Amino acid sequence: MRKETKIGLLAIITIAVIIVGYNFLKGRELFSSTNTYYVVYENVQQLGIGDAVTINGYRVGQVASIELNVDNVRALTVGLRLEEDLPIPKSTGALIKSDGLLGGRFISLIFDEACSGADCAIDGDYLRAAE
Repeated sequence: MRKETKIGLLAIITIAVIIVGYNFLKGRELFSSTNTYYVVYENVQQLGIGDAVTINGYRVGQVASIELNVDNVRALTVGLRLEEDLPIPKSTGALIKSDGLLGGRFISLIFDEACSGADCAIDGDYLRAAE
């Protein structure tokens, strides 16, 4: 094998490792499928991208994005990236909670019972902000 070929292969492998490592450090999973849901809040209380999304204390996803709402500048749209096979009811509430004394934030999903069929939220649906 020629030196140029070896260097080219090494460069390709290095770039791939950097991309996978960067996404790993950002909390993104490259090889798992997820659904994204949205919640509109008036105040995100220092919530950040990458913060946990939980159900009964069990981590099921993370905050994927936080954007100003174009129609209402007093509202913020938060994108939640959750495991794909997780059935979430359309009536689910998303409550921002504090993670202890240091003030870390996370979102707790609140619903009464499991959903089935048309009662389940689908990828891209909006959930309600819980107080």
